[in-house]
Amino acid sequence: MNLFRLCQAEYRYQDGTRAVEGMDLTVEPGRFYGIVGPNGSGKSTLLDLLLGYKEPVSGEALFRDRPIASWRRRDLAREIALVPQEFALTFPFSVEEIVFMGRYPHIPRFGTPGQRDREVVARIMEQTGIRPYRDRSITELSGGEKQRAVIARALAQEANVLLLDEATSNLDIKHGLQLLHLVRERQKLHGATVVSVFHDLNQALRFCDELIFLKQGRL
Repeated sequence: MNLFRLCQAEYRYQDGTRAVEGMDLTVEPGRFYGIVGPNGSGKSTLLDLLLGYKEPVSGEALFRDRPIASWRRRDLAREIALVPQEFALTFPFSVEEIVFMGRYPHIPRFGTPGQRDREVVARIMEQTGIRPYRDRSITELSGGEKQRAVIARALAQEANVLLLDEATSNLDIKHGLQLLHLVRERQKLHGATVVSVFHDLNQALRFCDELIFLKQGRL
């Protein structure tokens, strides 16, 4: 069964500009896909269509053979984790609280984190190198440290699908490669599916099984 499928999907901005045009795309489970292309080619819009943040003005966007719009957001959160290109927070949550947000889809409503949730959060914080910052406010971190916390939140979701929108663009080479190796490990050991927007073509070639090239909203 296909994981994601776009069928002649088209998306336009409010001014009528086409961001994605007539796109047919199939994403199979268990593979690492890289999306590459020049600025304005529709890379982030494509991720938004897959996630259901945007709905095509024509055509279809399906997840597990169902229209993505028909899924409950909580159910999707158990299936799909997103690392956005920009993450803005003005409330001073601690780094640990940010990572715990990744566990919310697994915690019953009005429930509290259990032992497994705490174990997952501790392990992911250790793997991403942010455990020393766990009590610091997210608003006090550098851009790179904040991005690592956001990636840790997504990994803590333990979702079957990871969508990354230039997730390592704010990181130095060392931490960028470390986190891509963690994502690749999740894919190889646990069968996760990864769809990632890349700015660096060399990184895309190094980590991906397949590349999706975009130009002016078209494959």
